[in-house]
Amino acid sequence: QFSNCFYGCSSLKTVPEGEIGSVRLGNWDVGAQAECIEYNYVVDTTNAAVLVLNYAVVLQDVNPPHDSIAQPRFTLEIRHKNKLLPYGCGEAYFSSGFNTTKEDGWHKNAFCWWKDWTKISINLGQYHGESLNIRLTTLDCTETGHFGYAYFTLGCIDGKIKGLSCGDS
Repeated sequence: QFSNCFYGCSSLKTVPEGEIGSVRLGNWDVGAQAECIEYNYVVDTTNAAVLVLNYAVVLQDVNPPHDSIAQPRFTLEIRHKNKLLPYGCGEAYFSSGFNTTKEDGWHKNAFCWWKDWTKISINLGQYHGESLNIRLTTLDCTETGHFGYAYFTLGCIDGKIKGLSCGDS
């Protein structure tokens, strides 16, 4: 199924390859709305050692542009003990027209910026028994006239390499 975006980003699928469904966070209404979903996850690496999060984002293009903090935007944060995971792997922040470039996988038409499905995978081995906080947020522009929304999936896998062969030995 494809996104119900009325603004020309209809090539965006609402569910990534290999998944059976996704969650949409936000909508294409305006009014300075914001939506957030937060998930607390206690890591059990006996069955699953890798967190897999897929996300796709749609941010209406604002003309004339506002400051980056006033634009439609999307944030992703994965925290352990109230701190972002190290090495930048547990965060993403996008503000329409500021860090939404074609070189970084964003698409643009006259109305919207949209980022096709992006997958992040995080090794959870060092967090066994610990709690992680996963938070995704979408925000409309603060001046009430432009929208932002996103789709996401969240899961875990065992992290074992499958299907590789190095010859007879």
